[in-house]
Amino acid sequence: MLKNLYLRMAQIGAVVNQLANSHKLILTSLLSALLILVPIRLTDAAQESSRLSIGQIQGSGQVSPYLSETVKFRGIVTGIREDQNLQGVRYYTLFVQDLPENRDSAKSTSDGIAVFLGRRRPPAIPGDVVTVIGSVTEYYGLTEIDDKGLTLTIDSHGAELPKALEIEPPTSVKEAANYFERHEGMLVKMPTAIVVGPTHQGCGFAAVDNNTGIDRFIKHNRDTNVGQIINILNWTDVNCDHFPDVLVGDIVRGLEGPMTYHFDQFKLVQQNLDQLVVAERRDYSQNVPSRDLTDTNFEIVTFNLHNFFDNKSETGDAAEPVYSDAELELKKKKLSFVIANVLNCPEVLGVQEVENAMLLADLAKRMSSDCNFTYSVNHRESADIRGADVALLTDPRSIQTVNITQHQSCTSLETGVVDSHVKCPSGEEPLFSRQPLQVDLTIEQVPVSIIVVHFKSKRGGEVETQPRRIAQATFINQFVEQLSNEHPSQNIIVLGDFNDYYHSSAMNRLRANGFLADHFAELPEDQQYSYIFDGASQLIDGILVSPSLSNKVVRTNIYHVNADFPNNFAFALDERRMGYRSSDHDIPALVLTLSRQQSIDMESTAHIAPPTEEIPSNGTDIEAMDSISSTVDKSPTQAIISVPTAPNVVQVQSTAGSLPATINSADLGQDDLEAHVQTPSIFLFILGVILALVLGIWIRRLSRS
Repeated sequence: MLKNLYLRMAQIGAVVNQLANSHKLILTSLLSALLILVPIRLTDAAQESSRLSIGQIQGSGQVSPYLSETVKFRGIVTGIREDQNLQGVRYYTLFVQDLPENRDSAKSTSDGIAVFLGRRRPPAIPGDVVTVIGSVTEYYGLTEIDDKGLTLTIDSHGAELPKALEIEPPTSVKEAANYFERHEGMLVKMPTAIVVGPTHQGCGFAAVDNNTGIDRFIKHNRDTNVGQIINILNWTDVNCDHFPDVLVGDIVRGLEGPMTYHFDQFKLVQQNLDQLVVAERRDYSQNVPSRDLTDTNFEIVTFNLHNFFDNKSETGDAAEPVYSDAELELKKKKLSFVIANVLNCPEVLGVQEVENAMLLADLAKRMSSDCNFTYSVNHRESADIRGADVALLTDPRSIQTVNITQHQSCTSLETGVVDSHVKCPSGEEPLFSRQPLQVDLTIEQVPVSIIVVHFKSKRGGEVETQPRRIAQATFINQFVEQLSNEHPSQNIIVLGDFNDYYHSSAMNRLRANGFLADHFAELPEDQQYSYIFDGASQLIDGILVSPSLSNKVVRTNIYHVNADFPNNFAFALDERRMGYRSSDHDIPALVLTLSRQQSIDMESTAHIAPPTEEIPSNGTDIEAMDSISSTVDKSPTQAIISVPTAPNVVQVQSTAGSLPATINSADLGQDDLEAHVQTPSIFLFILGVILALVLGIWIRRLSRS
């Protein structure tokens, strides 16, 4: 048989030789066509006999060396992940690990891999031995087998699972990422752990090995070492009823499951909920401090209310929360209880993430009995696409509002903000979606200017959104500097949600030049947080004061009644849990002593306009910094600002590099293409292809004879 094959190949060679004497192009075309026709069956046969280990497929780098190639491997199923998107569509993933006889000895490669099934329910369960043929892909950093063209065969059932690897990640974030990459898809465990991030609505929490002796990670900047944090996911986020509600400080045992990569984090996918137990519960009953105020002390508080929206769609944007009547009532009950009974009705309350003044007015009315007064609401509608605004609530018994002003600027950054009250120069856009709100007021006749802010969030990427926050911080810093230079004894307070670490570039810029003092660094370090993300506690909310007020600060405090607590506490109205998780942010507070007999420096208050007869709750007052040339309509209800390109306008250029261009045939003109193609060559090429097809048919007939 082999001898006959050699004879036929020799005959083909003779024919090719004869054709080669006619034209070289025909020879090239013939050989190319034969290479396409003949080897296909040989490649398929080779693939059927080749089988890789999962370690070979994973490789030692961040990306599989077999990316976009079809591979075949055999292994044991160690876990399942069920994930439901916002539209209610469920997707499934199997985790498969090498059988003992197939494992490689390399410590730099993982023995496990994810097999994406798409919407198909898993045909296999943990303990099944399977053979998989499919294409290797990288899905947002996770090496997995794609569901398109996937073949999965169950070879046997009930095999013993491989022993889970006890993970011990290093402290460095970069080193920890490399460590987890070497175990991606593998079965891992953490026998005893302490919770550093509470149960969230995605059926997960964050923990650290109890042997580290660490019970909280305070992240002061992006480079803080938090590599030892392990984020946990339930095997399904469709039903979390049996997943434990844990709060920061709880001790859990029995964490075990495959390691996946999900939203830029390596996470352990817990499989057996019966195995996961809460061994010790933290006592949180003493978490709320007392106020202990005197007649000359006034408490200033900032509180992100976390999506305090009503039951109607105002913007039409899909991102705008719209509550049911029952959900809205529950939200109001939680917030009013916390402000009145936990915060004890502070004199000044700056708020963020509120949809409109009516919600705040209703909240003030609900609290009037407990507070013995009804808060005054200082609010303006913002340009935020969801309709989230900032506002200031004040105690009218000792505080009188003098003037309300919104601020806006333009930037060369792409912000996507649409603000009808400002006309930016060509190539620039409004800087703030939630414009800073300045409220000039008197506290027992002492003039104070309070600026409520809500900086750009990190949605869209921490690094990608950083220039916006730096630009916003620069604007506020320059504005405060100008006021302070004009009136050195001016009393200024800047408070709100800054959405960045305490020592971030944005916050360092906000505090630059000494015009704003931040006293929250004086708290014990383990108290310096107002938010927890992926297990890292961070101080992203705060209150800063001008030098004229710095020596009047009696104390600072953060009411830790939200960030440490599980998401389900947000729906609890029982006595024990009523005061917790009304928001996802904790509540910074600062106490000032302001003498009721303090004299007023008229020069220092020259910027305060006389009170208007009425300040509408839905007004759109906007005023510019004096250093920015502007045209202002001095009507009582509206001031329109036109901001030109000027040195005082905040402009931050992105430092992101551009991608190299890719040249393809579409980039070439018709003349360029025709210069490389000649009509006689086309004719000879076609003739060669026809001859090759004829020879191919002839070869197939010979093989059957």
